[in-house]
Amino acid sequence: MSGSFSESKIDKVAADTASFIAEYSSIHAARSYPKGSRVNSINYKPTHMWQAGIQIAALNMQVNDKGVHIN
Repeated sequence: MSGSFSESKIDKVAADTASFIAEYSSIHAARSYPKGSRVNSINYKPTHMWQAGIQIAALNMQVNDKGVHIN
């Protein structure tokens, strides 16, 4: 079983229930993806997702920005 979480959902949930995300991702694979309103090609910070316990941060590899370099 795996879960997909939007960038905005992680931002809301991480502050309140960080332990839930860490516990969930210790048992299941967890993936984050950019919020729907992000129409430009700029990536979000994958470190923020990894710190919340998410293993996979979906990034736009067409852009050579800081998020891709960190990954």
